[in-house]
Amino acid sequence: MKKRDENQPVVIAISENNIEEYIQKIESNGGKIAVPKFPVLSNRLVLYFNDPDGNLHGKRQEDRALK
Repeated sequence: MKKRDENQPVVIAISENNIEEYIQKIESNGGKIAVPKFPVLSNRLVLYFNDPDGNLHGKRQEDRALK
């Protein structure tokens, strides 16, 4: 992916089995959803969130129901 802005950070999305459960963990531990989950590549859900220190992270889940 090309950077849209020179200050754009590199973010790696780590796989999860249950992205909904992880959203609950993020919010209950002081994190904030930066980009709500959205479908990618027709079989994945991806979301981005900030941890309590403001660092940006990503999570993804394969979802065969999206095919």
